[in-house]
This record gives sequence, structure tokens and C-alpha cells, in this order.
Amino acid sequence: MTSEKYEMLLTLLLAGALLAMLLGAFSLLMQGFDPLRRRFRGIRLPAAPEPTRIAPEHGARRMAWTEQLLFRLLPRSDAARKFNLERLRHAGFLSFDALGRYYSIRGLLMVLLPSAVVLASVLVPTFSGRLFFASVILAFLIGMIGPSYYLDRRVERRHQALRNAIPDTLDMLVVCTEAGLSLNAALQRVAREIAGIHPEIAAELTVVEAEMRAGVDRDQALRGLIDRTGLIDLKDLVGLLVQSLRFGTSIAITLRNYAEDFRDQRMQLAEEAAAKISTKMIFPLIFCFMPSFFIVAVGPAILRLARTFSGH
Repeated sequence: MTSEKYEMLLTLLLAGALLAMLLGAFSLLMQGFDPLRRRFRGIRLPAAPEPTRIAPEHGARRMAWTEQLLFRLLPRSDAARKFNLERLRHAGFLSFDALGRYYSIRGLLMVLLPSAVVLASVLVPTFSGRLFFASVILAFLIGMIGPSYYLDRRVERRHQALRNAIPDTLDMLVVCTEAGLSLNAALQRVAREIAGIHPEIAAELTVVEAEMRAGVDRDQALRGLIDRTGLIDLKDLVGLLVQSLRFGTSIAITLRNYAEDFRDQRMQLAEEAAAKISTKMIFPLIFCFMPSFFIVAVGPAILRLARTFSGH
């Protein structure tokens, strides 16, 4: 066989391997992660609510061989498992096999991206040498770091969405509890009313209310909200509600007092952010605005002086 036929055969093999890996990654993405909104729509059906926790031993019996393979890819370190599992929970991925699928997608990307670089080097003859090795290393690093970076950004976006939803949620909870509704009924009503505006907090309140209806202790159901979100503001609210339920004080008064304190905290944070603006504007003014200003203001005078001294 000639060298051209060898290159053609290698290209076909690499293209087939890349296509198979892409199909595997697409299958994992479509089957693995359970989006929060889909889970929210499913739990609001008239049927019994979907259980929020599935024991691994019960889920393992129903797993296919592909899903069993995912759990073999998990790290051996308990600390790494716990850390990444908390990140996945805070990002809204609550299925019991989310951790295995996260590491599977990460491993696939670490293989797919360098393979794509190798395929590109075969198709483009000039793409070789140092650029080729640097691209392979960069593709491997992107595949290793990219999923973690995406997960961190998703956690930040979800925390911000939950933080923005807290004031409206508190106001509606105060109105419902002062109108005479119980905590379960208030959570259900608020989740239904706020679902179109803040679906993240509505889904979490629906889960808490469904767990209470299923017989879970109210303290445990409320603390589960902290485990799923990891938001400090909700942690303080849940702590106050747990104390109010434990000591029998008025939930409406507790929520109203916390709402006032929370508004004060938000006002202080806004004032702090406003006070930092003057300091943050120094660098844009020095490096962006001032050079342009001096060019416009002093530039013509410098040009006239240059013409005068040059004798023109």
C-alpha cells in the first residue's frame, strides 16, 4: 500500500473512533443529567411525587451495564467524591448516578479533544511539529478542566438565581402565613405562584413540601433544602424556621423579622458595592479614558509645535 492509502486508512479509523466517542458522549448527556426544571415538572404531577433520594443498592439492581460501568470510573478518595457530589447537588444534578456520569463525560472529553487534534493533524499536513504537541496538551487540559469549570459556573448561576428569588419568596410566605395557612400549605402555594418567575426556588420548595407530605420530619425536610442548595441565606432562614417549629413560636412573626433583617443585609451589600465603584473606576479611567482625553486635548497642540520647530 502506498503512503496515501495508509493516510486514508488512518483518517477513516480516526474518524470512526471520533464519531463513536461523540455518540457515546451524546448518549451520556441525554440520559445522565436530570435538569432541575424537568424534575420540577415531574414532581408537580397529580401522581405520587418522585422520590428525591434513591439508595445506591436499590438503583444498582435496575442499572444497565453501561450505568454500572460509570460507577467504576468514580475516584477512590472519599473526600473527592464528597466534594464533587456536593458541587453536583448545588448545581441541580440530584440523580444518584450524577457523579459517575460527571467523571465519564470528563474522561470522554479528555480522550475526544486530543483525538480531534490528531485527526486535524492528519487532514491538515501543515499542522505538525510543536504546534501539534502544544494543541494536544491544550486539548487534554481543556477536557480535564472544562467540566469542572462549567460545574462551578453553573453553581454560581444557580446560587445567584436563588439569592434573587429569596425576597419575593419571603414576602409571599409572610402573606400566606399571616393569612392563616400552615407551613405546608404556604410552601405549596408560594411554589405554585412563583414557578414562572423563579423556577429554581419553586422547585426546591415543592420538594420540601412533597417530603413533608410523604411523612419526612419537617426539620429534616427543611435541612435537606440546605444540602441541595448550599446557600448561606437559605441556611439562616431554615435555621430560624426549625427553631420556630421546635419552640412553637409564630412562623409568621419569624418570617417577617427575617424578611426585615434580610432587606437590611441587602441594603448594606448594595451600599458596600456602591462604595467600591470609585476604587474600581480608577484603573479604567487611567488606562482607557485619560489617554484618549490627552490625545484629543493635547494632540493638536503637539502637532502645531512640531510643525513650528520643523520650520514648515
